[in-house]
Amino acid sequence: MPRCSHRRPAWYTLSVAPAPRSASRNGFAFTPRAARAPVRLAVQHRGQGNGEPLLDESEDLSASGVFVHCDEPYTVGTAVSLELFLEDGHLQVEGRVVRVGASRSGRVGMGILFTQLDARGRARIERLVKGTRDGWG
Repeated sequence: MPRCSHRRPAWYTLSVAPAPRSASRNGFAFTPRAARAPVRLAVQHRGQGNGEPLLDESEDLSASGVFVHCDEPYTVGTAVSLELFLEDGHLQVEGRVVRVGASRSGRVGMGILFTQLDARGRARIERLVKGTRDGWG
């Protein structure tokens, strides 16, 4: 008998914390994913314990994280210091590598979740993402 493949919609992510029955599915909470847009910008990054910072390019960006193209991604769980070169200036962010592999475009890189981003920085990223998304189509 063939098995069904269950795929979750792109608009939510799975959190590992148990949730109340009313807000859960199979005992796990689902959190809406931050709006994401294909934003190409320079990203300087340095993994915890690494020497010189490296300069690479992002594929997409959201207020919760960024996917960075790089030839030698850090391992999952690595703490990363980032400097994003936005249109309106630089933004310093701390993050953690949560995914390593090929992106939608097929290029190798790493997904980095922001762990320290202040309200002003978040607002700057949200404006950039909204402006990019509004320009689609």
